[in-house]
Amino acid sequence: MNLITETHAVIPQYTQEVMDMTMDFLYQEEDRDHLWPHNLEYYIRNINDWMAVSFYKRGSETVGFSCAQEYPGGARLMSRLYKSPNIRNTSKIPLTTASKNIVRAQYDMCNQMGAYYVFMSRENNPKTFINFSKGLDWCDWKIHENMYLVGSMSSRQESSSWQYIMSSKLEENENIDDYLESITEEEYNEL
Repeated sequence: MNLITETHAVIPQYTQEVMDMTMDFLYQEEDRDHLWPHNLEYYIRNINDWMAVSFYKRGSETVGFSCAQEYPGGARLMSRLYKSPNIRNTSKIPLTTASKNIVRAQYDMCNQMGAYYVFMSRENNPKTFINFSKGLDWCDWKIHENMYLVGSMSSRQESSSWQYIMSSKLEENENIDDYLESITEEEYNEL
């Protein structure tokens, strides 16, 4: 499967074109009933916080996307990730070259836009980050033990709003804990 990737900054001169490309792809997938178990609203939630949008492409056909989403002081990479069924991986394999390229492009764009840190998150099994960090060895990644609030403040009581993260500093003197709230696994279990 030869996938190529493109990443676009969400800045005034490109915003409409990038959003149109994203929406065209998602409407197409919705028409094919491929968005299940989520819906269109799930994928475009917090669209105004997107800093960059990346596309997986097979030739000229878009077959997936993700965004870099702005957070206080930083950005969440690979947010709202969606892949068409024909390119999804169901086994526990390392990151694909295309995914590595997207992470790198989003990382670089967020760095250029002044983010102090970047992170990726998972609802479960933070051990997956060990494999991710090995494939993304061009920077230092920290796999955090605590769970972080990646949902809105109003969703603090929802378990899906708390996730494990892997982060990288873009500014040496910055600390992600100064920007994002965290809880221990024991505190999470009490939610």
